[in-house]
Amino acid sequence: SDERPASYIATKAIEEYLDARDAKNQAIAQALAEADKGEFISEAAMSAWIDSWDTNLELEAPTPDIKASAA
Repeated sequence: SDERPASYIATKAIEEYLDARDAKNQAIAQALAEADKGEFISEAAMSAWIDSWDTNLELEAPTPDIKASAA
């Protein structure tokens, strides 16, 4: 039988959870660093891009068109 002990399964599940949590935290840190640059894409530009998907006139990904003012 290929059955693994419950402790092995629990250990693997915990390892996967911790890996996923670390990846999420890293993605959040990267997003915050990107946001700290103060450059954002407007809703209108993002919507136009998404609306163009799967059409003959698909747009390039938008570039930041909003600059946050310095605080």
